[in-house]
Amino acid sequence: MTSNSQERVSAAVEPLFVGSPCADWTATTRGLIQQHPLFSRPEELLGAVGEAWQVLWKTTIGLGELSVPLAELDLPAQVIGEFFETLLAKKLGLLQMWRRGEGREKDLVYLGAAPRPGLFDFELKVSGQEGGKIFGNRSYAQPNAQGDIDSPGRKDRSGYYLTINFLEKAIYQIRVGWLDARDWQPQASATGQMASLKPYVYEHKLVPMHGHYRLEASVRCLGGVGPKAGQALEQGGLRTIGDVLALLGRIEMVFDSRQSRVGLRKSLKSAMPDADASFLKALVTALSFPEMAQDATLLLASPSIRD
Repeated sequence: MTSNSQERVSAAVEPLFVGSPCADWTATTRGLIQQHPLFSRPEELLGAVGEAWQVLWKTTIGLGELSVPLAELDLPAQVIGEFFETLLAKKLGLLQMWRRGEGREKDLVYLGAAPRPGLFDFELKVSGQEGGKIFGNRSYAQPNAQGDIDSPGRKDRSGYYLTINFLEKAIYQIRVGWLDARDWQPQASATGQMASLKPYVYEHKLVPMHGHYRLEASVRCLGGVGPKAGQALEQGGLRTIGDVLALLGRIEMVFDSRQSRVGLRKSLKSAMPDADASFLKALVTALSFPEMAQDATLLLASPSIRD
């Protein structure tokens, strides 16, 4: 980033992305991530998230004969998100550089030095359904009585964000980035209680953090894999992204993201001549997911998915 951009980040007088073309926002977001003391260290971030997530599902509510494993409860995603935020804050607190926010503070507060107070604090958003979307309370997109979305009397909506998507008990997407208040939009219904992110955010203002956590994610989390394709893959023994990549390892197929769907299907058919047509079609769909190429590059080298 330029020194001028850094001054704007330090001052935080106006939203960072105003006045620049949308095509530049990805680079701006990546530049901001590189300045962040945690987001710029993917291994540390993913390690903390992974440990907190594992502890979450090992948690027990109650005591003795009245204890119930959290994993056996059908809890709303919002409740799971609250528990997870508490555990992540506890884990990061062990580093003595973070604490959980209070009142109008961000969810996680940075205790180290920053160009301005609160710059590196971040919001955590957790979503528990397919599709990879992130939601917030409707207030995120509602102006106050004066027509302002951001004001000193309200929690600051602009800043760094950590977003997590999960399905069942597995995380399938971790992203970091910078969002402004104007990136949120309320539900169309006047009585709706949620706010969603505008479409451009997912392309330009949230950056995926790829890692081995995706091995356990359901194939149903891949774009384009609907119920029918998901069922075909599961019937063929492929329930997770790790299963798909392990299959590629077993058939010794080199995954090329530039290959057309027709070419990909021919390669798979050649490697698995007895495979069911619906299974092959579903597998092509899964492998055509844009981020699968990055997953393959990162994960196929792992001995754990070749066993």
